[in-house]
Amino acid sequence: MTRLRGSAFLTSLLVIALCACTISGAATLLRFGVEELIVDGENAEARLRPFTGSAWVGYLARRDLLADSVGEDASERLADISGLLSGAPLSSEAWLELARLRRAQGAPLSETIGALAMSHLTGPNEGPLMGRRVGLALPLWSALPPDIRRMLISDLIGGGWGYLDQPGQTALPAVLRLSREESRAELRAALSRAGEPGAAIVRALDLDASGSN
Repeated sequence: MTRLRGSAFLTSLLVIALCACTISGAATLLRFGVEELIVDGENAEARLRPFTGSAWVGYLARRDLLADSVGEDASERLADISGLLSGAPLSSEAWLELARLRRAQGAPLSETIGALAMSHLTGPNEGPLMGRRVGLALPLWSALPPDIRRMLISDLIGGGWGYLDQPGQTALPAVLRLSREESRAELRAALSRAGEPGAAIVRALDLDASGSN
């Protein structure tokens, strides 16, 4: 009988603790929601940084801080992205931003490719991200390993070309004209295997024209 009473008491304590935790989390979510409504680029750091350690809204706070840190030093932004991914490893957008930063800072190509691969793995069908991956990866075609080439073709055929902005659609054919004809032929063949959707992108990229030798 004493054991049953003790067990019931412990169960009650557990329920109370869970309720308190839920109430605390809800309060944190509410406070964060209010801050999000009134935050702007000038006060984002002061208003959102206190939430970055929260188990409830830490990822959201770090994500919002990154969105407001366009002018931040590249090394600091790289550290922030790495911190974000440590708590949210399934963020395909963060992986893509990590790839972009690594490329911009001249990191080894393997590190850029690794981040690109993670972006595709965690967000294979996210249209806008597919377009941005195409813009970053296509100029690197000749240096990409086979699995990343397949990933890039998947992004292109799956809608990435349509999501690529107009400047990107204009610039990429010009960039690819500077590639060796062998690389252009490999890209053309990979796209052609996808049928008419791939053939349309071959035409858009002007891959039938002669490139550099």
